[in-house]
Amino acid sequence: MPSGEPLWVGDHRPMAMSIGGRPGVIVMSDALRDHLTPAEVAATLEHERAHLRGRHHALVAIIETLAAALPVIPLLRAAPSAVKDLVELAADAQAARRCGQAAVREALSRLTGQPMPAVGLAMAGRLTHARLLRLATASFESSRMVRTAGCAAIAVAALALPGTTGWLVLNAIDCVIA
Repeated sequence: MPSGEPLWVGDHRPMAMSIGGRPGVIVMSDALRDHLTPAEVAATLEHERAHLRGRHHALVAIIETLAAALPVIPLLRAAPSAVKDLVELAADAQAARRCGQAAVREALSRLTGQPMPAVGLAMAGRLTHARLLRLATASFESSRMVRTAGCAAIAVAALALPGTTGWLVLNAIDCVIA
């Protein structure tokens, strides 16, 4: 099975999910093909591919591990749920850019309320109402220049942060000593 191609399973429930790993696996049920249009199946597949490309499973696992290791930190206790929501929004955005917002919105809408597996990242598992609203109202078109500028800003911040942090620490130490 080529990377990014789904593993079709015989199941009466229309479902799609991705399971992280090297390589990751996308599992889609035969009932999904019966329940969705070809454009909606393509959008669902693209949503799951976005999870694998973005390594969303690893991000969720890291956050869940940190939350379990440091439960006394309130931010970390809330982080797993928030990160799961954010990776769903990110996968929706990628799928909308590649397949169109309408196809993603319709697929998500038609999968809402269907039983979803407890493992992996499933298409209609989280934050469904907000995701549908976002798909109906947001623009997912972004130019190459905007993406490049955003990446450049992040790179500059990442390079500047250690120097700035060092300067702040030295000044803080100087204030304490003085």
